[in-house]
Amino acid sequence: MSGRHGLAPFRFEAGNAGVEPIACGASVAHWFSLELGRADPGRAVATELWSEPASGTVFAINASGDRMAVEALWCGFEGRAWETAAHIALERRAETPAPDIRVICRAAGSRLSCF
Repeated sequence: MSGRHGLAPFRFEAGNAGVEPIACGASVAHWFSLELGRADPGRAVATELWSEPASGTVFAINASGDRMAVEALWCGFEGRAWETAAHIALERRAETPAPDIRVICRAAGSRLSCF
């Protein structure tokens, strides 16, 4: 299925409270990764995601309008984002739209921590 019909938008925002750039991504079906954005210190990665309220499924929509089911969200230090990733909770609740996700990220040793 494609397009946004029947979906509810929600915001993903990860503020960078650290001293080096961060990058955020989403794991989509079949273990592919989708870049959500990057942020310099003091800035934020911000994007719109979509939920299907009936099932609780979360989607990213690509430039062609295709729905890509999101399995997980994460942020890490730019250039080594996956190796330093902080995994971000993704609530899936049937019968209600997904809530906005807003986290602040900073270094925690050699990894990023987002809360």
